[in-house]
Amino acid sequence: MGVGIGDAMGMPTEFLSIEQIREHFGEVRTFEAAPPWHPLAHLPKGNMTDDTEQTLAIAKMVIATPEFTVRDVADAILDWATAITPDDLDKMGPSTNYALKLLRAGHDPHATGLRGNTNGAAMRVAPIGCIHPGRPEAVIEDVVKTCIPTHLTDVGVAGACAIAAGVSQALGPESSSDSVIQAMLWGAERGEVRAREVIQISTQGRIPWEVISSQINPSLVTRMKWALELAEKAGGGLAERRNQLARSIGTGVSMIETVPLVVGLIKVAKGDPYTAIVLAANAGGDTDSIASIVGGVCGALKGAASFPKDLLDEFEKVNGVSLRSIAHGLTDRALKQ
Repeated sequence: MGVGIGDAMGMPTEFLSIEQIREHFGEVRTFEAAPPWHPLAHLPKGNMTDDTEQTLAIAKMVIATPEFTVRDVADAILDWATAITPDDLDKMGPSTNYALKLLRAGHDPHATGLRGNTNGAAMRVAPIGCIHPGRPEAVIEDVVKTCIPTHLTDVGVAGACAIAAGVSQALGPESSSDSVIQAMLWGAERGEVRAREVIQISTQGRIPWEVISSQINPSLVTRMKWALELAEKAGGGLAERRNQLARSIGTGVSMIETVPLVVGLIKVAKGDPYTAIVLAANAGGDTDSIASIVGGVCGALKGAASFPKDLLDEFEKVNGVSLRSIAHGLTDRALKQ
């Protein structure tokens, strides 16, 4: 629910600056339509984007296929993208765009994700945390499998592991925003190490030159710790603290910006889902992805009842989906572990 509501609330502000958001909306606190000149102006308010669509694709896959493989992940993404034209592919995240074109051409999914250092793997990974509730250490291998077809870089895997570990910890007994943050830091650190091992195997120790630049990244866990320090030291109200984070960390599509910003927003919002989503939706840049990711982690911590019911009802009506049925499916899947 946090992924969907965050995605839809951040949809009309995506690509805009903080100043443009303030000028057009004041502050987004509910579902809004995008401005008439916006690339997503054709979507009704409350509409989801590829963030939620890919999350639902992964959720349905793990529910239907308990022992899923890298090929299963690739097929789930290909099935989701069936109705997407090549022109529309160019409007989505660059890593998924690149990988989908290769997958459609029949390339091995173990070799299609080597450019993936953007945030697509993190925005769709919440279901992996859901099927391992209270067991962050158990998410790593499943996360790696979801990353390989599109985001097989150290920062791509580390970011997805951070989010899945945070969701998992949030669903455990006696969890708190601080314990979730610690799990996210652990996930990022462990994910980076595991990614390098898998990349070494997938490339036989020789990363192709055409993707080498995507494989050269800063340490994600170090950036996350920096974001937490900034969140702790920032002064003013919630919006002012968010703005300081956004200016320092960035709000772009790169994983090295998105996940540190998310962990900083969790700190500022003290784990409250609606507060975190509002902060993210008004942060500028890749707002739908940032809001969907922070909504997923904080939603796992506080539960479905923490969201305004009218937003949930409107989301399900506009998009023709039942988030409850997906949640029950993931719960059943977790109980079978």
